[in-house]
Amino acid sequence: MKIKHLGLLVVTLVIIIGAWKISSEKAPQTEVSRQALLPELLSQVNLAARVNLRSKEHTTELERQGDGWVITNRDNFPALGGSVKRSLLQLASLRRVEAKTDSAERYDKLGVEALDSDDAAGTLVEILAADGKPLSALII
Repeated sequence: MKIKHLGLLVVTLVIIIGAWKISSEKAPQTEVSRQALLPELLSQVNLAARVNLRSKEHTTELERQGDGWVITNRDNFPALGGSVKRSLLQLASLRRVEAKTDSAERYDKLGVEALDSDDAAGTLVEILAADGKPLSALII
């Protein structure tokens, strides 16, 4: 009985090692650099005083007032300050996994074409300091 179990264990180990070797040989050989997408934003996130979100159809403008945030284009309705701060920190900590394209002709497939184009699907996120100086911008 013990020899039967030992044989089964050896066969299982051989299968696992073989599968590991085959999968490691077929793994992609390109290295992905996981660099920060917005490296300047992480050090300046506390300077953010205004966040503009613009899509083809909608605009939302958030502004810091004191310790809180308000939606200025909605009669200064209070925004959830913790959610705004968390979103800014998450944007600042985004990492680039892989390059998608450098060709502007393919931006529409990714949904990151300019907002003035007919088929714009993305949202422009602009983060500004209190003096109006842009800290960061990207289309998502």
